[in-house]
This record gives sequence, structure tokens and C-alpha cells, in this order.
Amino acid sequence: MNAATKTQLKTLALQLTSDIDVVLNDTELESIVVGCNGSIRNLATNVRRLARRKAKAASSQNNKAV
Repeated sequence: MNAATKTQLKTLALQLTSDIDVVLNDTELESIVVGCNGSIRNLATNVRRLARRKAKAASSQNNKAV
């Protein structure tokens, strides 16, 4: 079985981020795509992990502002 191309993985990562209402910049997306080595499972896991981290960071910033 052939691994997905970087373009296909980036498209999938954008769809995943859209589904979970998170915006990742191009540098973050590229880092995830390169790090997953063609594995869709790794891509999905890493996108969700970074999304949680960004949500947690945003939440803590909102709590500091209050």
C-alpha cells in the first residue's frame, strides 16, 4: 500500500482542523505532515493533539484576562 502524498495529507489535515474548529498556520500543518511519515493515523492524532494544546493555551489566556 502506498503512503499518501504531502498534498493529500495537508488537505486531510485542513479538513480535520475545520471539523474541530481550530485554525493551524502553514508552518504547523507542514510540521505535522512531515512528522507523520505518510500515516493518516499519525496525522489525525497529531492534529488533534495540537488542537487540544492550542485550545488549552487560549483558555488559559482568557482566564488570565478575566
